[in-house]
Amino acid sequence: MPFLLGALVTAIFFQTSSLGTFFSSGTIAEVQAVSVEVNRTRIDALFQKLWKEREGQVWMSKEEAQMVVQYLEPGQTMWEWGSGGSTTFFSHFVSEYYSVEHDEVWFNTVKEQLTADPVLSKKVSYQHVASVPYERVWPGPPSIGANYAQYIRAVPEDLKVDRFLVDGRARPQCAIEALFHFRDPQDSILFLHDFWDTVQRGHYKLVLLLYEMIDTVLEEQSLVVLRPKPDWRERLARFAYPEWWVGATADDSATPVQIIRVLD
Repeated sequence: MPFLLGALVTAIFFQTSSLGTFFSSGTIAEVQAVSVEVNRTRIDALFQKLWKEREGQVWMSKEEAQMVVQYLEPGQTMWEWGSGGSTTFFSHFVSEYYSVEHDEVWFNTVKEQLTADPVLSKKVSYQHVASVPYERVWPGPPSIGANYAQYIRAVPEDLKVDRFLVDGRARPQCAIEALFHFRDPQDSILFLHDFWDTVQRGHYKLVLLLYEMIDTVLEEQSLVVLRPKPDWRERLARFAYPEWWVGATADDSATPVQIIRVLD
């Protein structure tokens, strides 16, 4: 009883006193804003420290890497197609990091770096998934696309992801696969590297039919920051071969559903 009485008095006090004004919704919002600012300051400091230590290891410009980190927060889950310095760098800024690599030799090199780091070895889930041999065949026949399917669909069905980085093989197709795995449609971000150098390829432009661009770096290799369009499912259903080629069967008449998956 004394405890309940004390709680009641405290509640009345905060409602009637000037301290109650201090804890008003407006002030709480201001405190939260300050907290966010402090957090971003810490993240920026970590970025500068890591970049100084690892400059040249991340195959991005500093401006590109900064843009990626700008959209990362502790507690998020991130998935990456195509590994390297980005794996050991960006994984510091999120809680869980997943990466898939098609080149076995390069996979083993990065794996050694992750294993040597006691923190990243626990935080990063890293896997090798072979695709077609490393000859450039673009866009290729359906049989070529089918060989990419395992690489593209390496994301576990039940895994929900906050941020995707696409910097490996079959990038437009990986970007579209990501649509099925975002945790929150309102806060979903995909980073697509080397975009402006390759957008002249017709099938790269398909990404912009399903995503809206919210940020970009035009210099160096280039980077775009994308968010799914609200009606991406309806748009995706209108895709047809040969515009969409990865995952198709040997039958050129394969429908979009056969090529990708059942949407629902």
